[in-house]
Amino acid sequence: MASQPSPLSSERPPIYRFENFTLDLARGCLFSSEAEVKLRPKTFEALRYVVQNAGRLVSKEELVRAVWPDSFVSDNSLAQCFLEIRKALGDDDQRIIKTVSRRGYVFDVPVEKGPARLAQIVPPGPEREVGANQAARTGLSRRVGWAALAALAIAAVGVWILGAVRSPRTAQPAVAILPFQSLAGSEPDESLEVGMADAIIAKLSNVSEIAVRPTSAVRAYTDGKRDFVQIARQLRVAYVLEGSLQEKEGRIAVTVQLIGVPEGRPLWAERYQDASGDVFAVQDAISTRAATALAPKLTGEENRRLQKKSTSDVEAYWLYQKGRYCWEQRTDTALKRAIVYFEEAIRRDPQFALAYAGLAECYGPLMQLSFMSGIEALPKMEAAASRAVELDDTLAEAHTALAGARMNEWDWPSTEREFKRAIRIKPE
Repeated sequence: MASQPSPLSSERPPIYRFENFTLDLARGCLFSSEAEVKLRPKTFEALRYVVQNAGRLVSKEELVRAVWPDSFVSDNSLAQCFLEIRKALGDDDQRIIKTVSRRGYVFDVPVEKGPARLAQIVPPGPEREVGANQAARTGLSRRVGWAALAALAIAAVGVWILGAVRSPRTAQPAVAILPFQSLAGSEPDESLEVGMADAIIAKLSNVSEIAVRPTSAVRAYTDGKRDFVQIARQLRVAYVLEGSLQEKEGRIAVTVQLIGVPEGRPLWAERYQDASGDVFAVQDAISTRAATALAPKLTGEENRRLQKKSTSDVEAYWLYQKGRYCWEQRTDTALKRAIVYFEEAIRRDPQFALAYAGLAECYGPLMQLSFMSGIEALPKMEAAASRAVELDDTLAEAHTALAGARMNEWDWPSTEREFKRAIRIKPE
């Protein structure tokens, strides 16, 4: 067995230098040329990992496995984490860490690796009074900025709870609904493929006896060659639902199967078709079949929620799904395109609460990533979120959107109240 270094050993993890920053792994600290830059532990670990892998693409999946090995982390959680890193590095233009849309991150500046030999931090004495006063002013400004960021991060935990997958409770069967795949003869449309899965995920999330992995956890599994046992292990589920779809000349045909793991064989498989193109009827049939297979004893309220339709306008529904698809990409162009889709969906159906919630949630990332000013974005976010709640007070997404608006207004009591309301409606 290899000998372990003594606690008194002089061996220390190396440090990494880039730009005017030093990443000290032994201390678990990031230093700028002026002072220590505070980072939360997981944020520090995420920065450490991309620094140690500088110059290459680090996929989202790889990063989650390295930093959050026992958790499921949504795309929104990663975006928030790297928002904090960029604020710390002053990297608003993504010059240091580049985001590769829907794939991952590249640490794109030179990194120097060396032995740990940071000088001790010397308390200021009389001879350093002028520098100390300047440092105090700088430190005060930094602390104010970090206080605001810390408050935002604390409040954002509520969003993370709703967006990230929690460990399944032992009493619940856990299932992952994978993005559907287009059959030959049907034009591939990733927004449609992910949208179909997203709709079924939303419906099954209303059943308290089933733990359903969110869209953010499954959207990476679009490859036609799927290892269901491996996917189930990665997502920590006992069941995987996968399907294929074909939309041609106004007809919708869907083949779906529920696979039990570790056996890896279908528990049931069915084909659904509706000549009228009524996607809602197909989604209802699949969701009901899956729910009764996983949780045979549904309450009347759960049955009602399974059959609930967010809109009766099929075109508005597909516009909403396209908006959701663009929203997940978190780029300036994609978020603004999502706004257009959500607004078109609302024009088709002014009572479409889910579209209002989606519209509201576009403005948070636009503000946080400095693509839009708060003066411009916040009133629009508040108006759309409030309208969503007004239209459907039982919609968890509406309360999440309103919580996001109140969070950006620094209204912490309202933020907490709306998040708690959303969690009560949709615990998973």
